[in-house]
Amino acid sequence: MKRDILPIASLFMLAAATALGQSPAAFEVASIKQAAPYTMEAVHSGQMKVGLKVDGARAEFGAMTLTDLVSRAYRVRTFQVSGPGWMGSERFDIIAKLPQGSSPDQIPEMLQALLAERFKLTLRRETRDFPVYALVVTKSGGLKITARPTDYDPTVKATARPMTLDAYSDMLSRAVDRPVVDMTGLKGEYMLSLNRIMQEMGKQMAARGPGSSSVPPEMASGPADSGAFEIVQDLGLKLEPRRLPLPLLVIDHIEKSATEN
Repeated sequence: MKRDILPIASLFMLAAATALGQSPAAFEVASIKQAAPYTMEAVHSGQMKVGLKVDGARAEFGAMTLTDLVSRAYRVRTFQVSGPGWMGSERFDIIAKLPQGSSPDQIPEMLQALLAERFKLTLRRETRDFPVYALVVTKSGGLKITARPTDYDPTVKATARPMTLDAYSDMLSRAVDRPVVDMTGLKGEYMLSLNRIMQEMGKQMAARGPGSSSVPPEMASGPADSGAFEIVQDLGLKLEPRRLPLPLLVIDHIEKSATEN
């Protein structure tokens, strides 16, 4: 007997909403357009905004691939999304309105509903072993970065900015040949200078082609020709090759373009 595959986004949100007697979280309205061709020059010049920006009840997703959108919607890293190759190259600009009384914390669930409705997304969850780099603290020398000071002032220009090591690992993943997983055990934010790693990210992404948002698991083989290893070493950190069982979202179906409202 054939089993229908429901959009997981709709299924989970419907179950939660039924239990609470509420409607599933969803944007009031959303505009979805194909983004302009992605280039590092457009990003560096400010002509192209990449990522999520929330201003009041307005959420803007700039030049994001469907792989990026799915990973943000389900709170996983991009390498944990397995689907057609074009998901990492086709980019979209989305402007959405949050319903009154909602919180930005609900945006992932709203994005799940949007992907299910407008891109007809269906997926399933699995666990697979991944070749990764574990970000760890070096045994000799110790950590060479400092925690975010309590009196940190974001309006003051500085070479370093506060960031969690999990977020920093995501950046490192774009500069090496394997996904990077934070296994330092360190919580909170640390002051990190991002100039060198961003330059390395740009070099590696240019080498892979303009559409690539991260390293797919099948590309993970040996150490990349990357300066990221030296960069993390200067921070008192190290990238160790390992294999880890991690959650994976397998895309069963997704449309290349969005349906109209």
